Amino acid sequence: SIHDAIRVFYPGQDKPDLTTFPSKINFQLNDTHPVIGIPELMRVLMDEYGYDWNTAWGITTKTFNYTCHTLLPEALEVWPAKLIGELLPRHLEIIQGISEQFRNELRGKGVAEDQVERMRIATDADENGEGAVVRMAYLATYGGSYVNGVAELHSELLKDVTLKDFSSVYPDKFKNVTN
Repeated sequence: SIHDAIRVFYPGQDKPDLTTFPSKINFQLNDTHPVIGIPELMRVLMDEYGYDWNTAWGITTKTFNYTCHTLLPEALEVWPAKLIGELLPRHLEIIQGISEQFRNELRGKGVAEDQVERMRIATDADENGEGAVVRMAYLATYGGSYVNGVAELHSELLKDVTLKDFSSVYPDKFKNVTN
């Protein structure tokens, strides 16, 4: 866990300088199941250690990397925002802040509004008019240093198909790192 990593790398320190955290550890998000770690690190940094949003975000994005295992856009995990809000309300608040920051960043880069909407991390409603959702792969892509597939061809298909909108804006995030 994040608290374990802080305890191991900053033993006996009540208020460690966590700006050095990414130089000590990186968390590999092996698919979307552990992506909730992104808002959790933000929460720990801001709520428990007093870092401001921008500093916490800088630390967070240097700490996580994402391996995407699926090529089918419809197979990418989406979590109901209502469920996240019921179980982890602070995490949902942080995710919504990340999503809004991301949309503003995209607009600042001159990305067309239809592409900005396609890339939303937190939506108002899903395609069926159901409740709001959080697109975990999108959160992982934006919230980490880099994205890779499980093989070279897979990595290329991620860039060219599955996460094409992201690779068009952030081409340097996409790497091919395999065992």
